[in-house]
Order: sequence, then structure tokens, then C-alpha cells
Amino acid sequence: MSANKKTDENIILELLEIIKLKGHEKKTVGHYSAGMKRRLLLACSLVTNSGLLLMDEPFTGIDPVSQKIMAEIIKAEIRPNSDINLVKDICSDFIIVKEGRMICGTNNKNELEKIEDIYFKYAED
Repeated sequence: MSANKKTDENIILELLEIIKLKGHEKKTVGHYSAGMKRRLLLACSLVTNSGLLLMDEPFTGIDPVSQKIMAEIIKAEIRPNSDINLVKDICSDFIIVKEGRMICGTNNKNELEKIEDIYFKYAED
């Protein structure tokens, strides 16, 4: 086994542990719940370690346990939505994109506190 293969396997096992899927690695993804699939997608995005992660309603349609796990991963791994209030707890910056165009963005903490109002103002237009 090559050194790179071993490193890749170690990275995969570490990510499976982080996303709480260790022990499920032999299952096919088709047998995963929606929350498990979403956590797996998050892990796939973390592999690149790009420093930028774009997410579109990452908490929609998943159980509260998976939401909590994903929020913890985002806070821990990325540092800086069915529950838009999670955004202000997790993110240091945000933008609102509508029809492929950025219509609002900020890294101002006071504006982040009003994110729900800002979101709905732009969503209704």
C-alpha cells in the first residue's frame, strides 16, 4: 500500500468520525438517511480544505440531531435553512443570492443579528 493511499484512508476515517458516520462506511449511500447524506456531503466538501464553503439551505429537511452535528462541524472545521437563526451563530459573513445575483451581503455583527428580517425583505422582492 502506498503512503498516499494510507494518508487518504486516514483522512477518510477521520472525517467519518467527525461527521458521526464511523461504523456506517460499509453501507451504500442509498441506505443512508437524509441527515447522514447531508453530513457526508459536508465531509466531501471539507476534503478540499479550500477555506470557502457555499451552502444552500444545509439544514432543510434533516433531523435535529444531524442539524446539531453539522452546526458543530461547521463551527469547528470551517470557523469563521430551516433554522435561519443558526446562520448568525455559525457564520461571520453572509450574502443573499437571488436568481444568481448577489443582492445583499455583510460581515457586520449588528446586521447578522437581524439576518431573518434582512432575508425576508429580499426574499419577498
